[in-house]
Amino acid sequence: MEKFRNWIFAHIPFLIVIGVFIIFNIAFWPSVSGYLKDPGAHANFWASFAFLMVAFCAVGAVSFTKLRTKNAVVTIVPIFAITVGYLVLSLIFNIIMMAVDKYDPHIVITCLINAIFMIGFIILFLIFARSKHLVEEKTIAREERMDTWSGTFSDAYALQNFTTNETLKKALAKFADNIKMSSSRSTEKTVQIEGELNEQIVTIKSLLKNDAEEEQVLKAVQIGEALLVQRNQILTRSK
Repeated sequence: MEKFRNWIFAHIPFLIVIGVFIIFNIAFWPSVSGYLKDPGAHANFWASFAFLMVAFCAVGAVSFTKLRTKNAVVTIVPIFAITVGYLVLSLIFNIIMMAVDKYDPHIVITCLINAIFMIGFIILFLIFARSKHLVEEKTIAREERMDTWSGTFSDAYALQNFTTNETLKKALAKFADNIKMSSSRSTEKTVQIEGELNEQIVTIKSLLKNDAEEEQVLKAVQIGEALLVQRNQILTRSK
């Protein structure tokens, strides 16, 4: 039930369009029975109807656009806005063209204006879709870096489990706390030094497992602390 409710909330724009589509067709078909007898004599009317259906289909298709990350949800707003705008323009124009069909407007006018609407929509859609893709790529990369940093803290915190030496435990706890207190924000500029920090944690872990001398382990921890300071300085300068 909860899954169904989440689906409903995620597709509210699409459901609204479906509602408008149903209402339009309920009102439309009973009123055009005369046009069905001789469709060829009302080519402009049916062309307008066809273009309007295309607009409905476009909105329906865009409503199923998926986000690769929830943190990039703002990127889909312009796409929905231009799609709904296209539908509104198509509704207004094509309903007017259907209403004046008795005056025999030239079908070329209907096709030309609708073509302009469609081309404009496609161009804007491609522009915003490209922007959405770029933002999602950057957001996903940032999230992955933050997840990696979270793993760095977990690995550093776990180092205390590999020794019973109180001096080393205290130094390792301080090292882990310094990582915890550091910003979880990660950028492309910090990737390299964060990689070096992770390698240093692996080195410390190896030293502890091999029962290395206390001084040797403390020196490795100091190197890790220095790398952490460099990483945080890079973040400070990038603000």
